[in-house]
Amino acid sequence: MKLAQSLNRTVLVAIPAFFGDEITRACTLVDVETAGLWLACNELKDRLGPAQEISAAWTAPITAFFPFTQILYVVDPSQFAVLVRGGQRPTPPGPAKPAAPNEVRRERSQREGRPKQKGSKGRR
Repeated sequence: MKLAQSLNRTVLVAIPAFFGDEITRACTLVDVETAGLWLACNELKDRLGPAQEISAAWTAPITAFFPFTQILYVVDPSQFAVLVRGGQRPTPPGPAKPAAPNEVRRERSQREGRPKQKGSKGRR
């Protein structure tokens, strides 16, 4: 799955280096760069608020950049929506059955179907 397909959607992330734990947090994926992700999350305000004097009146999520080296995992929960909606799990692939042999018929080429002419060496 490509992360770019999850832009502006909620993803579940664990960023132990920033939050100090491996708890999964719901964030909005704002952008994807080669070195990391831009995430918007209400919990960023809780973590940064006291240190950066972010007002308690600030209600919008805070957007921050997280390098891939700091992210433990990213999961797009929409990939599980089929399981929730339909209640059916995909069937795991079973052992491959050998295909039944097909009858192979070889068509004769024009050269094979033409009678040989005496004295000619294939030139025309």
